[in-house]
Amino acid sequence: MEFRFPSSACATTSEICDKLTRNEVNVSFFMTRSDKGAMSSVSFCVDRTHSRLVAEIMKRAPAGVAGKLTSPVALITFYPRRKGLGLLGAVLAMWGMKKLPLYGVATSLSSVSCATDDTRVEEILSAIDEHMKLPSNHTPFVSPLKVTQSSLMK
Repeated sequence: MEFRFPSSACATTSEICDKLTRNEVNVSFFMTRSDKGAMSSVSFCVDRTHSRLVAEIMKRAPAGVAGKLTSPVALITFYPRRKGLGLLGAVLAMWGMKKLPLYGVATSLSSVSCATDDTRVEEILSAIDEHMKLPSNHTPFVSPLKVTQSSLMK
């Protein structure tokens, strides 16, 4: 999902986040971009189960905001364990050598996440397995856990 709007519309990002939160939409990846004096954008990934709800939110976007639903993406996350820049370089090199789609990269102190084409995940996981030496106890490629938000309180 991507929303584009004039950079002068400073409250738009928080409005979009507020709408997602009020509707209990789970966001697994969130990225903002701003071009000085031009357009800004907010891109984020939601679970397929929220696609229709997000499409409805798009219809009620503030004036001057253009939204589009992109093709399905997947997030592949690496946990470098003190090899941050080296791993990031290896990941980007592998993606380039294999000519795999890479839509965005996010990093934190403990992880590197890559947004890519959901229809090519198996191919990408095979390339990772072929290109990188992973420890036998590496994090599973597909998490068995699914975390969601809820307004229910105990």
